[in-house]
Amino acid sequence: MKRHTLASLGLIVLSVSLVGAQSNVDDFLSNFNTIGQQEYYKDNVANWNVQVNLDDSSLPGLAAQADADLSAWLQSMAAQATAQFGDLSSINDATNKRLLTMIQTVGLNLSSADTILLSTLITNMTTIYNTNRICPWSTVTRAPDCSVPFQQWWRIDPEMFDRMSNSRDYDELTYVWTAWRNISTLNKAYFQQYVDLSNKGARQGGFNDTGDYWRSWYESADFKNLMDQTFQEVLPLYEELHTYIRRKLLVQYPGKFSTSAIPAHILGNMWAQDWTDIGDFTTPFPSIPTVDVTAQMVAQNYTPLKMFHVADDFYQSLGLIKMNDGFWNNSMMTQPQNRSVVCHASAWDFLNGQDFRIKMCAQVNMADLVTIHHEMGHIEYYMQYSKQPLSFRNGANPGFHEAIGDTMALSVATPQHLQKINLLNFTSSNQQDINFLFKQALAKVAFLPFGYLIDLWRWSVFDGTYNSSTYNTGWWDLRTKYQGIVPPNNRPVDAFDAGSKSHVIDSTPYIRYFFSYISQFQFYKAMCAAANQTDALYKCDFYQSKPAGDLFSSMLKLGNSLPWPQAMQTITGQPNLNASAISEYFKPLQDWLRSENVKAGDCYGWNQTWPAAVMSTLNTPRCGPTLPATTTTATTTTTTTTTTTTSPQSGGSNQVAGSVLISFVMALISCVLAYFH
Repeated sequence: MKRHTLASLGLIVLSVSLVGAQSNVDDFLSNFNTIGQQEYYKDNVANWNVQVNLDDSSLPGLAAQADADLSAWLQSMAAQATAQFGDLSSINDATNKRLLTMIQTVGLNLSSADTILLSTLITNMTTIYNTNRICPWSTVTRAPDCSVPFQQWWRIDPEMFDRMSNSRDYDELTYVWTAWRNISTLNKAYFQQYVDLSNKGARQGGFNDTGDYWRSWYESADFKNLMDQTFQEVLPLYEELHTYIRRKLLVQYPGKFSTSAIPAHILGNMWAQDWTDIGDFTTPFPSIPTVDVTAQMVAQNYTPLKMFHVADDFYQSLGLIKMNDGFWNNSMMTQPQNRSVVCHASAWDFLNGQDFRIKMCAQVNMADLVTIHHEMGHIEYYMQYSKQPLSFRNGANPGFHEAIGDTMALSVATPQHLQKINLLNFTSSNQQDINFLFKQALAKVAFLPFGYLIDLWRWSVFDGTYNSSTYNTGWWDLRTKYQGIVPPNNRPVDAFDAGSKSHVIDSTPYIRYFFSYISQFQFYKAMCAAANQTDALYKCDFYQSKPAGDLFSSMLKLGNSLPWPQAMQTITGQPNLNASAISEYFKPLQDWLRSENVKAGDCYGWNQTWPAAVMSTLNTPRCGPTLPATTTTATTTTTTTTTTTTSPQSGGSNQVAGSVLISFVMALISCVLAYFH
């Protein structure tokens, strides 16, 4: 009896202890959620204010202090969690253990002063990026004209973007491309400091470097290999597109290049990441109109606000959550006329469960209509997981977040959907389908190597493989290896061409986009099946399908409460990232491109040797570093295409307008640089 009583008392004591421990965990997590929402909200408001008003010099300091305050609070809570719960071995509840693990993982562990410095460095780079201008190009003198008033100098958005998209003057494109990269060089010293300080924080947070920290978000020890393997799966498709486009460019710019790698500045985009804007002379069947409803949007008196409402209607048609009043009242949908802003489209979760916003400078065109659907996908994800504990209010991984809106955009961009919303009068044909898939490929397939290599470069910067003296050589080694492009001129060793991309200087990890450009097709295929769509995958529009919306919602509301393979399992029925869905989507186009490339007798690739297993999947013959003379002098003679060849005038200047900081003094320096660079 005595032994039994003692045992019973022991069980009672243990039970009380466990209840007490659970109570402590619950209280700690409840406090973290309550206070955390307030801390994150203050920080997000401060950073939002900077982005929507670059002219107020007081705002960056306030944002830096808010960043420091949030960082200090997170470090304090991490220390409390470690002191109170140790290595979490006593925590049996899997959800609580995952929450506490996230709280204990600070990431960049910096002092308040260092946090302010890091934030200031990023703000400085962002300000230089968004406020500098270049002298406009004169079609009369065929040189930059720095004599015009400064307010007429070209900004990155919209003027430089416009010229890279629409100019077909080889020399003007060379000038704009080079001038923007001269501005990028102004950020190099800041970037070096940023790398050192960010790495310091990562190491103090328990990681090898910042790249190691960023990759930890994917919860995969083999993440680098997964990304490499996935890229290898899509390389044959990319090579077919690259070969075809190179042939069209040789006709468009006769005698301007003979390399098997394509000059980076003639692909219709400042970074050669999206080739959509050269569709005017590369479309397979130019006599058949491409799917671009911009003119119809203008005719129907679309406004940016109406475009946002059309996107909201799409989400609501699936039974998903509609945009709330705060979204409509607080978002920045168009570019203000009275101040400088960061126009790059972004979606914001202020993490109080109510405040969700989009920031962009929307214009009435089809591209922005698709972008709005993409950004609203982020908002939908935010709202779906807003009831989760604070630490779980994130995507299953960063790539999931990017894929959500693009999954919707795949449906929105179909001729079938555009016809449903009265923006297109469409009759399907094989040639129309090839044109549609080709336009999609110029955005989706052309992007894949770029989306992959940005963070390959940054990981190598963070781990010390590349230092400040090899930034640029490393950058172009990767761009040529994976993308098959080369710069239009010899690049200075001390240049900082990677800094021409906003995500590099504002510290936004980029591998998420590569992940998303693969996974979005997996999500899309799963939703098409749920909507009982049985036609070819690329024709699927799941608009107004509640079953598709229910399937999507079941994954969205999980947030980051489970590792991403389980979220993938929820929507696709299997846990892996793979290229099977994107390959199925583009299979008709890949076959057509293969036929055209063989007919033209073209070689493949750009003198890059891959591992034997990869080479066995690629087509032959393989190109050397320069193209055969017959290739560079040939004209396009296939019966499916007609191309008007123009001969850009030669003799363009390499003179580059220097950069301008906000002050008048820096504007004067820019003029000097323009003439003497």
